[in-house]
Amino acid sequence: MKNKKIRYLILLVALLIARSQLYVFSETNNNKNTNATFETKHVELDGQIGEWNPDDNDSPDFNNQEIEGSIPGEDEYYTISVTVPISMRFLVLHNSYNPFGSFFSPEYSIHNNGSKTLEVKINKFDRDDATELQSDETLLYIEKINNGDGRTQMELKLSTINDYNTSNNKDIDLTEITTLSNEDKILYDLQKNETKKFKFSAYQWELPQYESKKDKAMANFTAEFEFSIK
Repeated sequence: MKNKKIRYLILLVALLIARSQLYVFSETNNNKNTNATFETKHVELDGQIGEWNPDDNDSPDFNNQEIEGSIPGEDEYYTISVTVPISMRFLVLHNSYNPFGSFFSPEYSIHNNGSKTLEVKINKFDRDDATELQSDETLLYIEKINNGDGRTQMELKLSTINDYNTSNNKDIDLTEITTLSNEDKILYDLQKNETKKFKFSAYQWELPQYESKKDKAMANFTAEFEFSIK
């Protein structure tokens, strides 16, 4: 993300220079001779619109003594600003029509406060093994169901929500988060000042009474989201 922030700032500087008038004066000859000639001096000026890439040979080389200026400091980078939920929940509620209960998750949203399009990715989803349990509770495992192994498991997904209705338009399988490609981990793109929603979903889980001989299964988890300038 740091390189992308640098590229944005360099682009901004280039645009400001391009909009300013440039005056180049040549030194005059003080010789009183009326036939004296004036030397024309040329200044080379490169103009570019686009993100600066330090690996591009055509980009300005700030280590070159002929170039005046310096790479911006870290506090001058473009700042990514997003509003995200700081805590989330999912649970299985008792249902008189289904012995396994009904899965429920609130809807959560992420808002882009900045002026650049952001790519939003779920990078990690880890269980906290230090979760404190009561005597009637067992750990909940987010992994593929394997009946009879003594672990209460749930096949949990992270689901984006369509902008126009409540249907899901992408499911990210959290049981396979460590093996998913970067492309598969992408939730969505956020335009400037845009808000998009997501929620958890599950269609298969085990009952702790049968698998772990406990009344409840629970655990604390940490979700790590990654934001980068598109």
